[in-house]
Amino acid sequence: MSLGELFSLLQKILTTREVIVVTIVIALYVNLVMYVVRYRKQSFRAKKPWRRVAKSKEEPILVEENDEEGREEPEDGKE
Repeated sequence: MSLGELFSLLQKILTTREVIVVTIVIALYVNLVMYVVRYRKQSFRAKKPWRRVAKSKEEPILVEENDEEGREEPEDGKE
């Protein structure tokens, strides 16, 4: 079998309807599997309230949204 006959045979095999349909089905299946692997369900946990960073020339300080002075209040309520 010569190289030309081999390419002719491969062309006839690869252009049949069955090979094309099976290739498309496999590609769609792999796409679905990759979607399922990457899918992440959003959690229903309560999120912490957002905090903003006060801008200063020194080290940044995290402050609560309602704290206007740029300092953080102690968590136990004592000063």
